[in-house]
Amino acid sequence: NINRIQRLFAHPIPWGYGFAQKDLSVEPGKAILAGTEKAALQYLQMASDPSAQGFLQFLVQSFYEIVRVPEMNPGEVQMGAQSGFALRILYSDLLEKTQTKRRLYGEVLEEVSRRALEMMGHGRDVEVSIDWQEPLPIMETEQASALGFDLSTGIVSKETVANRRGYDYGVEQEKIKAERQEAAQQEMNLGAFALANYEQGKTGGLLPLSGGAQGLPGGLGEVQTPIQAVPGGKPQ
Repeated sequence: NINRIQRLFAHPIPWGYGFAQKDLSVEPGKAILAGTEKAALQYLQMASDPSAQGFLQFLVQSFYEIVRVPEMNPGEVQMGAQSGFALRILYSDLLEKTQTKRRLYGEVLEEVSRRALEMMGHGRDVEVSIDWQEPLPIMETEQASALGFDLSTGIVSKETVANRRGYDYGVEQEKIKAERQEAAQQEMNLGAFALANYEQGKTGGLLPLSGGAQGLPGGLGEVQTPIQAVPGGKPQ
């Protein structure tokens, strides 16, 4: 029983011979004097059993193993940037424990939420599902690389990739559509402006615009047509 041994023999036990009991004093700061040269005083110490600090560390490690939580000891754990794979190895027990808890009470949470929605008047056929978040910190570069590979091989859709990245696929598609329409409208305006400028070049070569070519990208003030580049403003 290591605990009992530590309790009874944690402190060294003094022993000796050659002096009387009344001459022996082990109080702190006291000197022990012997009246004969044959007297000796020693301490009885444990030679094989671990020290109290070692036993305490053993208890701490055993506690972490029982609760399935990794010991966060800065002296043993390498601090700094860790890859996703290294973190999964380090926290494998805790990840398995978390997954077990989710499987045990996840269905209960879904059923309680479904019944609460029914009581609120949302109907009985409401489907409730829990979207569990990733317990480990997400490495943006690793996730983007993995999702890009999945998308290029065709095993996932763009909507799935957007959801995994935390974007609303429907909202983003509307924004992309609006941006494309705006870009197409700007190209049409630029083409119409160039055509109108070419027609106006027959009378002057330049089409001055007030306000810096409003509605055109880049804020163009004046556009030179091929007619102006010819001396005399006459086409060759």
